[in-house]
Amino acid sequence: MKILVPSPVTPDKNSVRIVYVSEIMKQVKKKIDLDFFWFIYQPDRINSSTHQDFKILDIHDFNNALDCLMDIKPDCVMIGPNFEPIQYAFSISCKKLKIPLIVFYYFGYEFEKFQSIRGPKKIISTLRNIFSNSIPTDSDKQKSFLRRLNFILYKIKFLSKTRKTVGQKN
Repeated sequence: MKILVPSPVTPDKNSVRIVYVSEIMKQVKKKIDLDFFWFIYQPDRINSSTHQDFKILDIHDFNNALDCLMDIKPDCVMIGPNFEPIQYAFSISCKKLKIPLIVFYYFGYEFEKFQSIRGPKKIISTLRNIFSNSIPTDSDKQKSFLRRLNFILYKIKFLSKTRKTVGQKN
């Protein structure tokens, strides 16, 4: 069985998504033979690589989500519940190719903290994030002018190419 998981975080980082999916992966591997793929989307290119338990794919190696799915041919794709361009691109591509989509939901302190912000404070918080010079996984060396905004635009372009490829109108 082949499973693909799009993730903004590499599997060597400690995040809720990585821990959650890794636990699922361990349990599934006990029952069946599993090929596991992490589709990593970060502003900088990373090396696609093969590890003992999984393979890492880089967003920059694919034109759109449909190309990735046609290349890997996964039996299912696991995405998060948020409306995020890359997650949505995989969702519409899975629908087109009739690949089962598993949506997992998790919550914790950061999620609850952001959801509790209302009105103007939420708008200001979101704008600060958009116009920041780094993304949460960046080191001090990786900061650059409007880095996060540039990557948001890259992800929207990836979604747009996917929508065009699957025949979905804007």
